[in-house]
Amino acid sequence: MLEPDVRRILDTTVVAHLAKVSPDGAPHSVPLWVTTRGDQILFLTGPESRKARNLRRDPRVALSLTPADNPFLPVVIRGRVVEWIEGNAAWAVADEIAMKYIGQPYSREQARVIGVIEPSARPSASADRGPGLGPVPWITRGCGEAQAAPDGVRETPESNTGMRPLRGRRQPPPGPRLALA
Repeated sequence: MLEPDVRRILDTTVVAHLAKVSPDGAPHSVPLWVTTRGDQILFLTGPESRKARNLRRDPRVALSLTPADNPFLPVVIRGRVVEWIEGNAAWAVADEIAMKYIGQPYSREQARVIGVIEPSARPSASADRGPGLGPVPWITRGCGEAQAAPDGVRETPESNTGMRPLRGRRQPPPGPRLALA
């Protein structure tokens, strides 16, 4: 379920970065426009794009968002592409997305499909990464209270953003954590 703070960010013109796995196992990340439909996240792409080919082979994704009004509030959403919308229904969504970002319908010069992402539920404490790796570390936002790091070590807000306090410099504002990953 998308929390209200996450939905608020998704409903702005934030540019999301979609990460997925290439056939050779390498990460592949691309910026894209998004919108919501219920608790799902929709994006547009070319039907034969590298992104679409990779996601049809392996539908796992991670979306990274950084709201323009607070760059110290990154949001990460993990999930799966569960549906591809094509034809007139896809163009209706493409136009909705384009109106949000550029104020006009999407150009019909290239074919487009809509990917539908179903966000994963937040894993329980018993979720496991695999043999000998232990529970899944779940970092959904930077800047805020201390949180678990990938190696299981507790980090402070300064260390999990890679930032250190600098004399005379503005520090990132503390904020509530957004819970969805």
